[in-house]
Amino acid sequence: MNHSNHRGWFMWYDLMTSDMKGAEEFYPKVTGWSVENWRGGPMPYQLWRVGEVAVGGSMELPEEARAMGEPSQWRAHVGVADVDGVCRRVEELRGRVVRQPQDIPQVGRFAERNSCRTQSTHNLDLRLSVEVLRVGGVS
Repeated sequence: MNHSNHRGWFMWYDLMTSDMKGAEEFYPKVTGWSVENWRGGPMPYQLWRVGEVAVGGSMELPEEARAMGEPSQWRAHVGVADVDGVCRRVEELRGRVVRQPQDIPQVGRFAERNSCRTQSTHNLDLRLSVEVLRVGGVS
């Protein structure tokens, strides 16, 4: 699926979980999604599909995140045309990029931000990380 025209849309959802087996059993029963193992990356990843369309995925919550007390969580991805440019803009607006832009083989490019300070008196601490993603055409 080509997402090049989905700028600004929430377009992909990842579950980072401490219970992959439980998630694989639970979510298809609730949503009707099917699960498929994806072997395109450096770690195990499962795709969530609605029919033939991939809509998200899941992976083990990294050990370092668990050690810091991070709970299992859903992450929403927003489509953009220029990941690097959006990261520069986030920093110009005093937001914080917590994972610098990087490529996902066969997928696209992404970065992550999770704290956004708009003024010194306003602090929005977003527990749901919003990631920017440019997808090159995985389905």
